[in-house]
Amino acid sequence: MPRRTCKPVPDPRSQPGAGRDRGFDEMKRSAYLDALAKGLRRGKAAEAAGIHRSVVSRYRKAHPRFAEIESEAELAACEHVEDALFEAAKSGNITACIFFLCNRMAARWRPVNNVPVAGGGAGPRRVVLDFGAEAGREQITDSHR
Repeated sequence: MPRRTCKPVPDPRSQPGAGRDRGFDEMKRSAYLDALAKGLRRGKAAEAAGIHRSVVSRYRKAHPRFAEIESEAELAACEHVEDALFEAAKSGNITACIFFLCNRMAARWRPVNNVPVAGGGAGPRRVVLDFGAEAGREQITDSHR
């Protein structure tokens, strides 16, 4: 009787990149990307999708296009915050106005509490003017005399 031989089935973990991402299926990738778009950081987004962050890391390395999509999802979360900042500025929130203008129109707007001053040959110096409550009252009183 001839001897039967079976071909061994290779362990998927021994193949480069094969089998390792089986748990990171399309549904979990979508859940992960949705969590990123909502503002979760990568580790928490992986947790929300029910996978370990190392699985996402391996997948990202093996699939460069996924890394691009991942970055786009993170930018989507930032855009929501930018929109909220813009709406706050439009509604009269002075802090939001200053922050928005200093970051979007830096050539015309800059924080006046951080003005570079050259000197001493050692390059720019940072000078911070701090007007406490007492100094502020004195200025107001002097200006109304």
